[in-house]
Amino acid sequence: MKQAILNLILFLMMTTHPFAAEKVDPELIIKKMFTEDVNRVDRFFTQAFLNQVPKKKLIEIITFYKIKLGMFKKAVAIGTGQKYTLHFERGTTVCTIYIDDKSKITGIWFAGIFFKNDSLKKILVKATSIPGDISITLIKNNKELLISLASDKAMSSASSAKLYILKKLTAQVKSGKNKWEDTLKLEDKYKSLPTGILQTWPAGSELTLRTLANLMISKSDNTASDHLLFFLGRVNVEAISPKRIKPFISTGELFKLKWGLNKKDRDAYIKAPLKEKRKMLKALESMKRTAIRFENKNVAVKEIEWLISTGELCQTIYELRNNSSIAINPGLAEKSNWHLVGFKGGSEPGVLQYTHVLKKTKDGDIFALSATLNHPSQQVDHKNFSALIQRIISLIHSGKLDQ
Repeated sequence: MKQAILNLILFLMMTTHPFAAEKVDPELIIKKMFTEDVNRVDRFFTQAFLNQVPKKKLIEIITFYKIKLGMFKKAVAIGTGQKYTLHFERGTTVCTIYIDDKSKITGIWFAGIFFKNDSLKKILVKATSIPGDISITLIKNNKELLISLASDKAMSSASSAKLYILKKLTAQVKSGKNKWEDTLKLEDKYKSLPTGILQTWPAGSELTLRTLANLMISKSDNTASDHLLFFLGRVNVEAISPKRIKPFISTGELFKLKWGLNKKDRDAYIKAPLKEKRKMLKALESMKRTAIRFENKNVAVKEIEWLISTGELCQTIYELRNNSSIAINPGLAEKSNWHLVGFKGGSEPGVLQYTHVLKKTKDGDIFALSATLNHPSQQVDHKNFSALIQRIISLIHSGKLDQ
């Protein structure tokens, strides 16, 4: 399954690390980018950048911000670096920009949107317009429920289920049964499909438990996840997961069930009792990865998945808030804005999931935010759903959750 950190409208690749010459005027370049003919936006970028981010995508991104925020007003530098607050008619965003000595953009990154006079009420009203089933939960200090939109509804959560593998592994390290420095060797039988990199590594490659955990969470490496699942034991992970997740399938098994079996055999698995499901998974071990024909279309979105509520995911990431593995990838948050930010997300056709834990200052409140979007037959709206969650994160950071 694909990690839900696609975030195409909010992230553009940093292609180099240039040093801006004194004559370069980033504020003017940003202004022109948003106020002049968008169809000529490519003239502001280096060819190396355009080779990775096509003109069509740039037009889509610039247009998105103009539609959401209205007329561009000004760019204001933040400190002495390459970061700027962009002021629009209806709100702001933050932009990090890298420019060469020829006034060409070599790298650019846009943060989330903050609307003037935004509120949780407005955000939740907007959420109802997004096609599909939505659940959003926001909990303060593991006690105060600030958002509860279908918080108890078990929904397909894709790779966010890997938090339970991390939870079990963390418990075993804490108990002394294992150490983070312990190693595992990669085995072909536990190699999965992307996302990730380890499926391309040779069998016998040795990695520490910490490295596997880091890759599983930060890169959503499916091969790392499956090695840890079977190292810990499926039933042991099931024991600390919601009871409905039985069997706790591996990512490789999910690919085989959805895109390796024919419809008749897949339906037989869906209808089978738990004991029979376990037998069928055992039989799937002989299926080679080359037999999987992944297609970017919805298959058994609710029937073959990890069904977890956003309330449960909030609780789990709160428990793992001090685990360094969740702090590598900040998800939809800007890492520099937070004392603590942890994240795990996931996606597959018909599923999008984001779970964050956020703490602005050392002694500040801790917020757990989890949001899931499912659609049984259509592709989910990544762009607008991601923007909604960005708005909630902005409200948390600004301390304006009550307005």
